Amino acid sequence: SIDLAVQEFNLPLIAKALVAKHQSGVRVRLILDNNYSRVLSSLKQSEIEQLNQRERLKYDRFFELVDINRDRNLSKSEISQRDALFIVKNAGISLIDDTADGSKGSGLMHHKFMIVDGQKVVIGSANFTLSGIHGDMENLDTLGNVNHLLVIKNQRVADLFSEEFNY
Repeated sequence: SIDLAVQEFNLPLIAKALVAKHQSGVRVRLILDNNYSRVLSSLKQSEIEQLNQRERLKYDRFFELVDINRDRNLSKSEISQRDALFIVKNAGISLIDDTADGSKGSGLMHHKFMIVDGQKVVIGSANFTLSGIHGDMENLDTLGNVNHLLVIKNQRVADLFSEEFNY
């Protein structure tokens, strides 16, 4: 099993790895902050035009990642290769956000952990995003945000994180 709880997720290769595990029979579940749970390639032009400055910058970065051939158009092929949320949702992976309990959400669900097989926890400060893990597309000299990830192989720790995930 793989349970992943992160504020934001946009890494297509991680999405594809989760899909491969899911298709091999591994239970995969994903929880995101409700502000980051929408498939951005599904936005209509009128919705894009209404994004605030911060959201528009995120959308523009997303568009740059997905627009493989740089024709300023997102094809179905490009979306299926690079839109991480589309990839996991299209594969039927369980994806909920912090409003799934009927609340309006936390306002900032800030988890960044993964539980593997109920035995191992990967935790740290990194969102599963380009800037959180790899660097910024607009400045290739950066390594992105300064983050860390830690792997803890401990049944009791994994149980505690599973409780939080299932809460």
